Amino acid sequence: MKFQISTPQFLLAAFCLLSWAAPLASGQTKTKAAEAVPVPDPLLRWATQESTETGMALEGNHALEALTVTVQLPAVASGRIIQANAKNARLQPTTQEAWRPLLLPGRHYFLEVSGPQGHAWCGHRLEIDEAQTLPGDTRTVVWEISPRNTRAPHASLAGANVLVRPHVTLPMLFARSWDSLLQSQPGLGPITGTLSRPGGGTEDFQVSRGAAPGNPIWQLQGRVAGETQLILPPGSGLVVRLPGATGLGVGLRGETRNFPCRAPLAAGWNLVGYPFAQDLRLSSDWGMGDTTASAGLDPTQCDRILTIMDGQTKEYALWASPAGRRWRRTQPGGAQWQNPSETLDNIPTGFAFYLFRQKPNPHLRSKEWVLVTFRRLFTRSFLSLG
Repeated sequence: MKFQISTPQFLLAAFCLLSWAAPLASGQTKTKAAEAVPVPDPLLRWATQESTETGMALEGNHALEALTVTVQLPAVASGRIIQANAKNARLQPTTQEAWRPLLLPGRHYFLEVSGPQGHAWCGHRLEIDEAQTLPGDTRTVVWEISPRNTRAPHASLAGANVLVRPHVTLPMLFARSWDSLLQSQPGLGPITGTLSRPGGGTEDFQVSRGAAPGNPIWQLQGRVAGETQLILPPGSGLVVRLPGATGLGVGLRGETRNFPCRAPLAAGWNLVGYPFAQDLRLSSDWGMGDTTASAGLDPTQCDRILTIMDGQTKEYALWASPAGRRWRRTQPGGAQWQNPSETLDNIPTGFAFYLFRQKPNPHLRSKEWVLVTFRRLFTRSFLSLG
């Protein structure tokens, strides 16, 4: 896929998640012209001032696609933590005092640490307990115990700059387009796929035609699921299996982050994605400082990557080459190296991938997740469709 970087633009504070489904003539994943973007699905408005906005679009005509979210819903509040403990934190808002009425019923929110640079919590996220936060002190946030927390709350949060954001969910992205597809073709089988779960592991989902238009049936692990069970945290991945040869398209418009993003990992397979609107450079954006990664000469003893791109599935292992660690292609199953040699240096924007970790990080305290820290070596990027 091809993306164009444009100069910063300050737009009205609105966020759109746009999705459509249509067969494509080409087998390539590419950007879609802005004029082809349909009615937003849905349109979510927030009540702060202005926002720096960016957008991206993905297309593909393959029955199997691996995707990740590279932008986020705009923050409903920003501020600084002045005091924290394991249960809650006290904020000094920089946006507006009455931000909590912006917490919509039925939607989940998280707090993301955006700085300052060098702060130990930069890039970490904590879930907000909305039910406990709303009736309390106007400047207090109550933490939710959740596997989506990238670190256990602690007094060391004091001094952190933070953003409060609503979560992106799977129905938010695809509800309208997938329902339209299923309603227009009654004989079509369900749409299925896989979601990454916090701290490693995956869960399978299924979307079936509902009894009436606008009400598709969402299931997770065979059980009916609500939207809050289908959250896509930053750094997570999504695999979609479309029935037949129907193409997939999704357009996103939202905010980009300019600080690190922590993604929980576990020993074994993890489904992850680079949460920036740029290609993932495996050597510089992630990997150089990852001392817990396992490299070697035997691919079965190495960390591995599995990619799903352009209708092809490829496997790589972290090879300890004489020139340094490289992701080298293996034969299917990962038991032997592929010859002639082929290496993976970049993963294109918007693609998720499977990452196999041989071991967890022994330096983390108990009950804390193993983390991969995605970085982007730029101040801020802006993406335009076209």
